[in-house]
Amino acid sequence: MNNKIIFLIVIIALAVLGYVYQDKLGTYFTPTTKVEITIPADTTEVINTEVQNINIGDLNSDFQSIDKDISTL
Repeated sequence: MNNKIIFLIVIIALAVLGYVYQDKLGTYFTPTTKVEITIPADTTEVINTEVQNINIGDLNSDFQSIDKDISTL
């Protein structure tokens, strides 16, 4: 037999085996994972809580150090 024919037979056999085992394992190309996200009813309250936890003094010192770094460039 020609090497091309043998190669083609091997590729077809691998494709058939892959399909058979895919069917047995139940794995397909369609995703089955569900992702659920729960959003609180009042997102404004959550945002306000996060904003209140920000320390403005820390931000000012960070900005000053960034300005200093930029000025040295």
